[in-house]
Amino acid sequence: MLDEWGVLVVTILFGCLSRLGPWTGLYGVIRARRKRRLYRYGVMATATRAAMLRGGYVYPDVSGTY
Repeated sequence: MLDEWGVLVVTILFGCLSRLGPWTGLYGVIRARRKRRLYRYGVMATATRAAMLRGGYVYPDVSGTY
């Protein structure tokens, strides 16, 4: 069996994981809805940031290269 400190450590770990789960699920739902909305409006390829500079974006072409 676990002593008092073991129970404390396990409780803290499971508590942190249980709080992380809903946020991870919410992030996945937001990403999926955004992608579906972009496809609905005809956006098939999204830009990725090229560098940390403002306005520097690259797009993939038909072969998949940027």
